[in-house]
Amino acid sequence: GDAMLHFNVGSMVGYHWDPDEGISECWIASRLEPDWELPLVEIGIIYMRFGRNEEARTHLETVARERTDATWHLLFNLAAARRRCDDPQAALEAYEEGIALNPNHALMIDRAAHCAFLAGDPVKGRRLAKKAHVLGSDETYTDWKNGRYRRSRFEKSQTKR
Repeated sequence: GDAMLHFNVGSMVGYHWDPDEGISECWIASRLEPDWELPLVEIGIIYMRFGRNEEARTHLETVARERTDATWHLLFNLAAARRRCDDPQAALEAYEEGIALNPNHALMIDRAAHCAFLAGDPVKGRRLAKKAHVLGSDETYTDWKNGRYRRSRFEKSQTKR
């Protein structure tokens, strides 16, 4: 239907060329299908694609508050926005809610592990990193094994993802 068309145009245009036009198309899709979460999440993804992380977070926080049936996809992107806004503890909380809905999502578990280390919970970080590693997502596991999260080194060379 029309909502799908507006979503597809919004996603494509917003991701590759014009974020504001893409966001506008996603809003149209959302108004045509108010119960459809995907265009609302896509708005946050477009904001993040163009480095507009605070706008992404504000938008996705609102979407998550207003929906009683938040999907793992919404929670994954909300967590990503929180992480990009340097709030690893809040990001971890959203990742963990998403993992509860999709327990074997390797990338979500990997990102949760990274946030656990950043939030100062190395026990949880190691547990999640090992699980993500088993499921095939190795980034945080490799960083941990290479000593990236060791306190003294970590504080000096904290890099962002």
